[in-house]
Amino acid sequence: MGYIADKISWQQETSTGKFLDGEIWIGQIDNNTFASIADKHGDALVTCYIDRQHLASIAAANNKTENEILKSMLPNKPNMRSGDFGEILSRSVLQEWKDAPTFPANRWRNRSTPNEMIQGTDLVGYLFKGNEPHKDDLLVFCEVKTRENGGDKDVVRIAYEGAVLDNTTRLVNSLVFLQYSLLRDGLGDEAKKLARFSDPYSHPYQKRIAACVVHETNKWKTEYLDVLPDRHELPEEFFVIIIQLEELAKWIDHIYENAQ
Repeated sequence: MGYIADKISWQQETSTGKFLDGEIWIGQIDNNTFASIADKHGDALVTCYIDRQHLASIAAANNKTENEILKSMLPNKPNMRSGDFGEILSRSVLQEWKDAPTFPANRWRNRSTPNEMIQGTDLVGYLFKGNEPHKDDLLVFCEVKTRENGGDKDVVRIAYEGAVLDNTTRLVNSLVFLQYSLLRDGLGDEAKKLARFSDPYSHPYQKRIAACVVHETNKWKTEYLDVLPDRHELPEEFFVIIIQLEELAKWIDHIYENAQ
């Protein structure tokens, strides 16, 4: 059951004259709305870092509380918390949005230390039309950038260019590592089904590209969208999604400090 997408106030941006062959969406979350879902989002965030059963096992083996183990695993540097928060928020939104593709991989578990950088495509999701390859199977990948302090006029460009790069050069490697991640987490059937995306010539499918920006509401400027091209000119669906959260920095700190 989803907890967030239907709480967001959505508006399609059509006044810029940009991205005419794609779509630009602005989603706003005010303080009261986020307060009502903060506990659910905190739980979703924790699960992205570690399976709850594994957390309990590690805690018991080390004679520590689950909260002690969890706190030792979560990032504590502001930039790492900000980036992870934005990616996990975007994941929650995208898997409830439109036709609700699934995003089963937890890339935030791919760390040896709490503040280690994670390379590769930020989010990879998919939607299968049946048990056999189908031309309407959907592969989704997304680049996410988070800015709680504003002032970065290039943030949309950076997210957009990262999403294009995912499409042109990172796709094959991203799928291989995603399969490994799913196998590691005991999702062998999902990993096997992903192989249908490995050969688009034998098994054509659909692609959806998304560039997400998670931004402080009161520091967002519409002119940040001016960096987008008039047209992206790619055959795939392409969305630019701006998720605005009121008092974003406060909520990032709140979620991490209260995670349990």
